[in-house]
Amino acid sequence: APRVVDTTWRELSSVCNGSSSKPSGKPVIGIWFGFPYAVGLRREGITRFTLYMLLALLERYDLECEIWTYSFNEDEIRAGFELLLKKSEFENRVRVVTEKNYREVLNIPSYERELPININEDMDNLTYLAREYSRATCFMTAIVYLDNVIGTGKPLFVPVHDLGIHVHYDDFVSMDPLYKARHVDIRSRAENLARSGAFMFSESEHVRREQVLKHIAGIDHTHTDMIYFPVFLPENIDEHIMDEKDVRQKFGLKKPYIFYPTQVRPYKNVILLVEALAILKERNIDVELVLTGNPSDVPEVEAAIQRHHLSDRIVCLSS
Repeated sequence: APRVVDTTWRELSSVCNGSSSKPSGKPVIGIWFGFPYAVGLRREGITRFTLYMLLALLERYDLECEIWTYSFNEDEIRAGFELLLKKSEFENRVRVVTEKNYREVLNIPSYERELPININEDMDNLTYLAREYSRATCFMTAIVYLDNVIGTGKPLFVPVHDLGIHVHYDDFVSMDPLYKARHVDIRSRAENLARSGAFMFSESEHVRREQVLKHIAGIDHTHTDMIYFPVFLPENIDEHIMDEKDVRQKFGLKKPYIFYPTQVRPYKNVILLVEALAILKERNIDVELVLTGNPSDVPEVEAAIQRHHLSDRIVCLSS
């Protein structure tokens, strides 16, 4: 009987840490957002990066995509990838897969649907489903410390945008002592991926050379590369850009200004901009600095603003 055969196959595959699924049809790329805890993803840079990469791949190649996540993060995934999911030309080519919907989304045979499989974040075993049922030929992680993806048994590709916590360790720890443990955890997970043969790539040759190869022990330089991604301009961007006059009126901007849209974090060089603004002030060059985020998130930035008496020259737009 098929169910008996499949059950035996599954048990043997589990013992061998292998997959009992068979690839078929067109190539499928797996994207791993398997955070075993709730996260806000829709505004994160890792989500935007993955979105733009998938848009470029799907427009140029005849492939499909599975985005894997625990169900409590599904709404965040769907919001972050809305631009991709709503495109009619990609219909049925992109699937969001969770421990709750995998039977229907992956079209699991009816005789397997009632098998008692307990998948939850406490056991962090979403990879079991991916190993058994995913049609992906490989998986790309959302971020460098999601080493639970190793359980899929697939070839792995890992984007490393930066290892800021390694390069600016003292700044992070001074902001929050808990980063001591966080630093060790991220390093160990990245090294775990490296030992598993993961291929790590960056948009920056500097990051590849000075961070990946320097801070991830055991990584083979042949398993790293720099892959350039051009700036992505969203569709209909003109419809969402305010006129200069309206921007100035809304945010009270009356002078020439420098705009730096980013989160205020220790490694973002915001403090360098503040010091530069102080030099401009000394030279009687009257400009404003416009920031997104909150300078008080990094005490050194807030202290520099107060030390140079620049509060009246810095406009904060929050998020």
